[in-house]
Amino acid sequence: MEIDYIFMISKSIRDALGEEASKSLLELMNKIHTIGRKNMEEIMTQKFDRKLSEESKAFSNSIAELRVEMGDMRTEIKSEMWNGMSNIHSAIISQTRWTISSIFAAGGFYFALAKIFF
Repeated sequence: MEIDYIFMISKSIRDALGEEASKSLLELMNKIHTIGRKNMEEIMTQKFDRKLSEESKAFSNSIAELRVEMGDMRTEIKSEMWNGMSNIHSAIISQTRWTISSIFAAGGFYFALAKIFF
């Protein structure tokens, strides 16, 4: 169903131009509107693409920064873990030395007691 848009042009303009010229004017306005709309869509698409590209780059940069930070954290955690393991190792060595020394001291003490009483 085709709508007659000729009534969008005022009667005074239609009377001055005539029906054929009024239709031609309406067709021209429709073409201008169509071309303008197409141009606007192209411009908006270009702006959207440009903005999307900028945001994608910013997002990629953020991901790269996070990867660097995670790598630094990983290195720091490994370092702290090795330091902790070293401290535990030192504590075990110290405790073992103390235990062995205590055993020898107690052995000597028991040997001395055994000599005194036996």
